[in-house]
Amino acid sequence: MDPVTTITNKRQYDTTTDWEKCMLCQTAQPCTLSKLGKQGLEKVQHAIKLRFEYRDLSSLQIIERLQAVNLSEIYETISIQYHRKCYSDFTNGTLIERLRHKFQNQHQPSGSVSTSSITNSVTEPQHPISRRTLQALDKNLCIFCQTHYVSKVTNLVMTKPMSDKILQLAQHDFIMRCRLAGISDLIAADGRYHLKCYSRFTLKIQTDIVSSSADVCMVSLVNELDNGLHWGNIYTLQDVWQRYRDLQLEEDIVAKAGVYKN
Repeated sequence: MDPVTTITNKRQYDTTTDWEKCMLCQTAQPCTLSKLGKQGLEKVQHAIKLRFEYRDLSSLQIIERLQAVNLSEIYETISIQYHRKCYSDFTNGTLIERLRHKFQNQHQPSGSVSTSSITNSVTEPQHPISRRTLQALDKNLCIFCQTHYVSKVTNLVMTKPMSDKILQLAQHDFIMRCRLAGISDLIAADGRYHLKCYSRFTLKIQTDIVSSSADVCMVSLVNELDNGLHWGNIYTLQDVWQRYRDLQLEEDIVAKAGVYKN
């Protein structure tokens, strides 16, 4: 998501670099300067990328200054110099790994779930399941309520799309998954249903799927905004809403609650 503008705040520094000094500390220390090689350049560029991504505020001055130039082009035209200790500290893999852990702990909520876990999620029962609940399917009764009602008409599953839809949604419900285990075609199995039970079940499962996916989209959006705002980026509400819609499309869902996109 592209920002409308980026605020330049007081903590930002002069982005000019004196290439006669250490590219990192920019100080005239009595230490010997070394010439940066190709491999060293790649390590510095990689460290800049990771430290920026993990919000290394202690290196913010260096990051902003070196991001303002094309290091690869400068490397081809002049000799880039550095102090060995500055280079070692900045590219230290152990220190960067600590930054990664710190960043992940701060910006990945413990209650968040991955997309794959939502796709394969199953509504588990909150209370112990009785033997009656999980008893063998009575094909003469509604597959959903397994109850005989004189006043309710029981319909047979007559189409393959309906059979496939029920079996697919049943995978998201613990009781229905167990009840229909081993059945691959409800038409051949003489599956019966009450229209009201069918409508209630499909609406419940579809709404749960959309709600769970929407939660993941919101977590992703908040993390993107948090990261952008941290670096002074400003966004319009229209762009934020559009990004949320894009994330929903990536999850193969639609914005309206209760609607499931096959």
